[in-house]
Amino acid sequence: MNDLYQELNFTRKLYRDILDGFTNFELSEKRVKIKHLSEKELCETNEVYLNEYNSAKKAGLLTEKDKIKILCDDKVWSEEKENEIINLNSELSLKKTTLSKLFIQSQVKNLKNEIKVIEEKLKEINKEREEILGLTVENFAFKKSNQYVIYLSLYNDDKSKMFNSVDEFGDLDESKLIGLIYVYKEFIEMFNLDNIKKLVVSPFFMNTFFLCEDNIFSYFGEPIINLSKNKIDAFSIAKNYKHYLIKSEGNPPDNYQSLEELVSWYENRPNLNSLKDKNKDKLGQSYIGATKEELMNIASNSKEEVVDLSAEAKKAGGNLSFDEILKIHGI
Repeated sequence: MNDLYQELNFTRKLYRDILDGFTNFELSEKRVKIKHLSEKELCETNEVYLNEYNSAKKAGLLTEKDKIKILCDDKVWSEEKENEIINLNSELSLKKTTLSKLFIQSQVKNLKNEIKVIEEKLKEINKEREEILGLTVENFAFKKSNQYVIYLSLYNDDKSKMFNSVDEFGDLDESKLIGLIYVYKEFIEMFNLDNIKKLVVSPFFMNTFFLCEDNIFSYFGEPIINLSKNKIDAFSIAKNYKHYLIKSEGNPPDNYQSLEELVSWYENRPNLNSLKDKNKDKLGQSYIGATKEELMNIASNSKEEVVDLSAEAKKAGGNLSFDEILKIHGI
């Protein structure tokens, strides 16, 4: 079986679970269900965070800002490292914005590699910072709110709640607690945004989506307020992709080798449409690093003719003069 077939099997599982509202996991010969929480349920965790934050602060625990100041005064940490984190985050944000505007895959690949390097640097310095920082008001409240999210999500195989209270969940012995936390982390990774995008571009999903006329109730049969975050994310992404598809006046490729490739095709539509608008009054354009397939893709969106300069050079005996290149571009 090829990789694409395996990917489609995986996205069908995601689809089934999103529709059912639960995902099954095996833990110590016991089946555990993770519920797909609604936005309303997830908002409850913010209330937990605020309550725990205020309680910890009243109890005398230091905020992150106050503790960082003390650590810098004691020369255990430094303002330079704090500024490095700020600068790396700014650089990362800028490069991700640039990435969202690219469509030539060689450029995308290079920029993704640059982003990966920055993310590794951030990961390393943040890990060092967390180890030095220790317990603060913020990470105490964050830990408690995360614990509440997991408590809300855990169900038995018969879809009954696994725990009667968050305190009962917190009183578990460490080994059982860690096991359940890892199950939840696996669930979060399974339904990350990249995987939901792959689900949305899967033909079985997009074909049914086109029948619902952008009506979320028609698709899922529930009011938005009752829908899980995963359902809302999938529908929102599908609606955007449908808009890109219609506006581009093109069709997805039939010969895609992976769902990631298909996601890239959809997400490149706005950039190609923008390129079409910018270049509609220009006589000729060159696209450094673009493959022949990408140039054909640009042409299909801009109605321009793609000229292969290598082929034209061969016709001319191996070389093109500057005047001949201008002539090819209609100048």
